Amino acid sequence: MPGNEGRQRLGNRQDYVRMEIEPAQERRDVQVIPILVGAARLLSLGEMPGRLAKPRGVGAHSSTRRRNFGRR
Repeated sequence: MPGNEGRQRLGNRQDYVRMEIEPAQERRDVQVIPILVGAARLLSLGEMPGRLAKPRGVGAHSSTRRRNFGRR
């Protein structure tokens, strides 16, 4: 997802989301499940920066106004 400058935020090593995802992916007792909000799409492995570009073996879940994980 692009930040305010139009660049992909995950490409920034200081991005808070990236700093949480990278160590979580290394742990065997944690499963990282991407949540896509609005028109966001799951990046391909070729688009993922650095250590995030590992096969995950998991899809993504979408959250929209109509389908918001059981909330109304």
